[in-house]
Order: sequence, then C-alpha cells, then structure tokens
Amino acid sequence: MTQGIPLARLENYTTFQLGGPCKLLVECPTPESLMACVQEFHRQSMPFILIGGGSNLVVSDEGLPCAVIRYASATPLIERDGCDLTVSGSTELDALALYCVNEGLSGLNFATGIPGTVGGAVIGNAGAWGQQVGDVLTYVTLLTRSGKLHVINRTECGFQYRHSKLKETGEIAMNIHFHLQDADPLELAQERMEILKKRADKHPNLKTHPCAGSFFRNV
Repeated sequence: MTQGIPLARLENYTTFQLGGPCKLLVECPTPESLMACVQEFHRQSMPFILIGGGSNLVVSDEGLPCAVIRYASATPLIERDGCDLTVSGSTELDALALYCVNEGLSGLNFATGIPGTVGGAVIGNAGAWGQQVGDVLTYVTLLTRSGKLHVINRTECGFQYRHSKLKETGEIAMNIHFHLQDADPLELAQERMEILKKRADKHPNLKTHPCAGSFFRNV
C-alpha cells in the first residue's frame, strides 16, 4: 500500500488555504515517485486527483472522497544541455525562472513570481507580459492515469490562451523540455527585480494572505 497522510486537510496544500480532508494524500516530489504512485493506484483501482503547488484550486470544506497525489518539490529538478532544459513538472515555476536568470537563459523570465509548479503551468499554458509557457516548450513527457509514458511535441499540446489539450485528457506533465536563448544574467536579474516589484504592488503575499495571485483571463 502506498504510504501517505490519511485524512490530510487540503487547506494546508492550497494557496487559498481552503479545503477539507481527503482520503489519502501522497507526496511525490520526483518523477520516479510519481510514476510509482500512479501505477500502484492503477493496480488498486484507486481514484485520485493530482495537484501541484495548490494555486488556482478551490476545494470544498467537505473535503474529497478520493486520494490526492501532490506532485511538488521544494528543490528544483532541472537538467541543462546548452540552451535546452529538462525540468520535472514538480519544480516550482518561479524556481525555474530564477534558475534561468542565474544561468543566463532567456525565455522564461516572464514566469517570475507566478505561483505553482512547472507541470501545472504547462497544463494551463501559464503566461504574463505577452508571453506564455508554450512559446518556449519543445516537448513534454506525459504520464497517463494508468502509469504509462509517452511524449508529445509543442504542436500536439494544443496550446491556446491559458489552455492546453492536457486539460481534457487528464494526462500528467511529468517532465518538460524547453529551448531557451543565451542572455546576459545581469540584464535578466534586473528584469526579474522589476517584475517582482510590479507583482508586489498588485498582489498580496501568498505566504501570509490566502490568495492565488492573478488567475483571471484577460478579455
């Protein structure tokens, strides 16, 4: 049986700080742990819901009658090969943006300060300042609900404004592959500071105020 936290209250795992208990919560910070958990749940015919950083989620105070897998990691899981990155979907999106600044890679600085995980950002094609995740993604390694792997490219993701076809399929963005461009780390750092200031002026601190940042669609 998969080890986890029985009757974990989801208010402790969402940025809105809302949500009653779930049947079982399993923390899966790595792709390997995620795949093992999904495969075991499939063998047990156990229904589950997958969450990442818990942003943009409103969970009932009555809780959920199923298991929850939390695919999130406090440690960025990133591999670099030149201007190409392979990133675990559990990595925090802002942590990836900061990594790119430090490494002198442009293309994801717009993601500075956006809450949630990279996997969640791909599912919703997260973006800001006229840019979006789908612009720099090359392909995604997906995990099906039965625990099988397959790969699709950017075109097959069906990216639209704040949308991808993965919202309909229910597949999990396990690993994401990006192609970025070389840039001056100092210029990227300055841009990051400016973005963080703009966000601080508009949005409350997620760590002290129940909130999900900016989640409304532009008209």
